[in-house]
Amino acid sequence: MSKIRKSLWMRYVDLSKIRDALQLVSDHNGQLRAKDLETLGIEMGFFRRENGEPFSRTTMYHHRKIMEHLGMVRVDRQHYFMEDTGQFAELLKPAATTGVLSPEEKETLANAIILNSDCQSHFFHVFSLSQKMFTGVEEFRTKASYIIAQADKEGTIVLRSPRTEVRYPLDTNDKLQAIFWGVRLWAIDLGVTDEIFTYSEGRAIFPILRPGSLKASDIVKAILSELKPRETWETISTPELTRKWSPYLRVSTQELHNAIQSMQVRFPQFIDLIPTSASFIAIRTPFEKQDKALFKGYLRDSQGRFISHIRLHHSIWEEYVRAKETQ
Repeated sequence: MSKIRKSLWMRYVDLSKIRDALQLVSDHNGQLRAKDLETLGIEMGFFRRENGEPFSRTTMYHHRKIMEHLGMVRVDRQHYFMEDTGQFAELLKPAATTGVLSPEEKETLANAIILNSDCQSHFFHVFSLSQKMFTGVEEFRTKASYIIAQADKEGTIVLRSPRTEVRYPLDTNDKLQAIFWGVRLWAIDLGVTDEIFTYSEGRAIFPILRPGSLKASDIVKAILSELKPRETWETISTPELTRKWSPYLRVSTQELHNAIQSMQVRFPQFIDLIPTSASFIAIRTPFEKQDKALFKGYLRDSQGRFISHIRLHHSIWEEYVRAKETQ
């Protein structure tokens, strides 16, 4: 008799729906079967698509399995019970905004996902420099290294660490759906990782600190301390700057770009933003490599333009140091 392979349970869902479903289980602890949970979820509106159509049974199944495997609930005699660990207390508070997770809720979910053994062994372990399991979201944010996701010659997406040479091929459709289109996107949604695409490496996925952990002025100071002016005007590629500094400082591409824009607002006479077009970015990129992560390397200005280069006047270094001293 052939052995039945166990499929992975991780699938991409809106994690605010997981919170809503968990609150429903808590309100009816031990009283709901799977069908009851799904029916009430549809009636309450969180198991519906944006167009109002109910979720498919498969989609609701994935929501239930995610709650089970993350240790939020247990099923006893086909009824759902809350796991009384206190780990998910933040998710049981009244939601401030429907369909939106608070920073505290995101942190709670991120911690549960990073601590989950399946998520660690299939995704987060590639980020580890020591090959040890991460002890939680905070350690991941501060200790994890960046990884690369890139297709090999056969077209299989491989997760690899440039620093440890660990490689993890997503060589089945189940792994691709669970890891690349599941856990990877959860981590982005929860603000644990960000990513940027480059032609030479592929998709760089890197850990980020909680928003606001670094001041915009400190981000700018770090960049300027490295960039030494050689001419009156220095021209810098924004994709190259973003690829280097977002992973290094562990800040999202958006937070890095916001810091640069704050510098431009303060010293407009010393900074020029050079735009390009989205169509030009797409034209010079092979179709199979076109991805939102590619555009993350380009700063978006107040007019919505993609900024491909930044020109800095050499006086910005002196002016910025002077401004820092008077703060």
